[in-house]
Amino acid sequence: MYDFPQLSKAHEALWNCIAEVLLAAGIDAVPRALSHPVELEQFWSDPRVLLTQTCGYPLVTELHKKVQLVAVPKYTAEGCEGIFHRGLIVVRVNDEAERLAQLRGKRAALNDWNSNTGMNLFRAAIAPIARRTKFFKEIVITGSHMESVKAVASGQADTACIDCVTFAHLRNFMPEVMSEIRILCSTQATPALPLITAGSTGSKVRDLLRETLMEVCSQPGLRPIIDQLLLEGFEPVFLENYKVCLELEQEAKALGYDRLQ
Repeated sequence: MYDFPQLSKAHEALWNCIAEVLLAAGIDAVPRALSHPVELEQFWSDPRVLLTQTCGYPLVTELHKKVQLVAVPKYTAEGCEGIFHRGLIVVRVNDEAERLAQLRGKRAALNDWNSNTGMNLFRAAIAPIARRTKFFKEIVITGSHMESVKAVASGQADTACIDCVTFAHLRNFMPEVMSEIRILCSTQATPALPLITAGSTGSKVRDLLRETLMEVCSQPGLRPIIDQLLLEGFEPVFLENYKVCLELEQEAKALGYDRLQ
């Protein structure tokens, strides 16, 4: 889910290490190269998927009957604590807003309606102050957190909620653009983006994937790669951990704010 071109070699190195362990254990059909699907929602449901990363919100709303949870990454980015991460609500650096309420009537950039940080956590933050009414003047659909950042920085939009791991990477990859925005506030924390396998994957393979992920970060030779990916490790995770995403949705709806608007 953090498939930036600048991280492609790091992701490949991490996968190669994982694949070697799986192949040595006699696991069949281990891909030797990573896939880079465009249609993510279709890919997540593919019964041939061995290992991929998804978002917590579609996991609890749609995918939980089709996939199995493997592990959750622990990231080192600001806004992360253990297995948890946050959304960062941003505005342009010269915006006068000091509180969320001052965003009323402005344009919000949204990466995807199915995004936990970009939509669900944003909606949960706005719901208590929306007063059951339309809060933003306009929702600008961008297709990615990076494009949402660009939209705010360029003035196409006034605000967005950005995944804090994405924010940390973009601060490294495009500092000039990031210098044009600032963090207004952060959202509630939810578990970070989980790693999943297809529902058809056998329990032996699923458990081996989990064990391999938890062990791979301790390999000294991978330390520079792990640091570049802002990782510190992986932990087992269960669907129960992600029910907070649904609870936030339900709380927003109870406040009369069903949709980010």
